[in-house]
Amino acid sequence: MKPLPGSPQPYRSLLPAPIASTRGRGWGATCVDVYALEDLDFVGMHREHLVSVQIGGSARLYQERGGHEWQEEVQAGHVIVTPAGAPKTWRRVGTGTLLVISIPPTHLAAVFERATGKASATPRVRDEFAANDPRLAELGRLIWSELSGDKLGMRIAIEAALDQLVLQVIREHCTQEPAHVAPVSISPHKLRLAKAFIQENLASDLAVDAIARAVGMSAYHFAHAFRAATGVPPHRYVMQRRMERAKALLRGSELTLTDIAQRVGYSSASHFSVGFRKLTQVAPSDYRKSA
Repeated sequence: MKPLPGSPQPYRSLLPAPIASTRGRGWGATCVDVYALEDLDFVGMHREHLVSVQIGGSARLYQERGGHEWQEEVQAGHVIVTPAGAPKTWRRVGTGTLLVISIPPTHLAAVFERATGKASATPRVRDEFAANDPRLAELGRLIWSELSGDKLGMRIAIEAALDQLVLQVIREHCTQEPAHVAPVSISPHKLRLAKAFIQENLASDLAVDAIARAVGMSAYHFAHAFRAATGVPPHRYVMQRRMERAKALLRGSELTLTDIAQRVGYSSASHFSVGFRKLTQVAPSDYRKSA
């Protein structure tokens, strides 16, 4: 059935075929489409956040979304940021090259969590029309240059630019949705597992993410829950356990400092000695003599 005039349609089905695109190449979540546009008028929908960069030409542009209207003469370098969601009216008079970056909300949220360390927070992209963001414009031009030039390492360059672009959107074009933060906790069973894992692996690289994986938690939540339960952060607890093991070996064995260092996770006797002195205020050799 033919859609009614003005009824919302997926915006990409209403635009001409792109002159360049990263879609279908398996390059990651964020996609780029480049269009050579003339006059257009439609109501379009999109499930992704859109960042549009005017690469060349100029146009008189009108857009309406959620009762808000924008109208501007857009020139090369102008940027439009549109969050996913409600339909948007696109009306354009003029020609030019437009680069459109589509960012899935799940991808933006994942990068936001990595950037802020806040797993419970949600970024809210702001509607921004003909914005002056030199950084986004520069990244748009770089992506277009790579796409149109087919240079060696094009994929690497574009993916790196898209990573920077997504971070720029988070830094300059997002606000943080208030979120209810649930109390951070760890079950007694998982706490026992974590302590046992640490004790059994004192000679290994006990990074927080490795301990968290052993008990089936994310590194962020584990670190906060462990500190809430024990009063010390995981890395401090690991250091304490290593020093307790080292003290026992210094008292009850004839092992060299190098051997003891290896058994408690230090790369050398000198690094072990520095760590031991820092925590106990005494050198390992002096501790052994006084034991």
